[in-house]
Amino acid sequence: MRFFGKRQFLHIRYASRVCSAEVALRYGGPSLEVFTPALRELAGLLPGALESQKALGKRLDRAGLALALEAATSQIPRTEDELKAFSTRVREEARVAAARRSPWERLDVDWSKYHSRAKALLDDPFFWDEADDYAPHGNDTGSDLMAQFRVWRRKNERAPALQFLSRLLRDWGFEERVVALSKRPLAEWNKDDEMAAILLDEATIALAFAQIKMEAACDPESSDAALASIDRQLSAEVANHFGWKTPPERLRRLHQMRAVLLNVRVERR
Repeated sequence: MRFFGKRQFLHIRYASRVCSAEVALRYGGPSLEVFTPALRELAGLLPGALESQKALGKRLDRAGLALALEAATSQIPRTEDELKAFSTRVREEARVAAARRSPWERLDVDWSKYHSRAKALLDDPFFWDEADDYAPHGNDTGSDLMAQFRVWRRKNERAPALQFLSRLLRDWGFEERVVALSKRPLAEWNKDDEMAAILLDEATIALAFAQIKMEAACDPESSDAALASIDRQLSAEVANHFGWKTPPERLRRLHQMRAVLLNVRVERR
């Protein structure tokens, strides 16, 4: 459990006895078999969990929380049809609320974690979208890299960023495959090479933009590597070899990222 005071945001993650999150959230529609016990479990867990969070201090309205939990558990849908109606209503309320917010507000970014000039350099919400697979840190590779690079940089302030990338590829078990990829011509690349190329490109692009977000700059080596990855993703020859049909939106975003890397001052500060 982590409380972010500046954002007034509390993140709670817990091990459920009902079922896994994958079952609860990813498969099929809402089900009373999962919803009802999960809600009761959460209602029983919250008071004690919040009491243990010292950072909340006097901000926690214990009486209000108790009333809200009692109301929520007393209004549990009784039938599958009631649950579907409830789910539809909640989704619509969330959609309406989101529509009222600007694209920047929808991101819910904690700007204190980034360089003060980063938002000006990356002035499109796309660059900060953690749910967009085309964004630098929206895919799984980019998201994992951003989190690990932040930790690594604290202990390696002056080290070349590509050292981190080499270590990360090794930890992921892709270092040898990436090296082998560079030693063979495109005509000999197979499906395993395709996977390695995609991961390498996602990682190098993510690394360059991680530097920009955290340092408002990108060293020349990282920038060059990211530009090479973008060019490979834009290459008609590579697309034809693997049978890729790249969506127009993906092409537009690649060109957008390329333009930023060409314009951002590359000297590290």
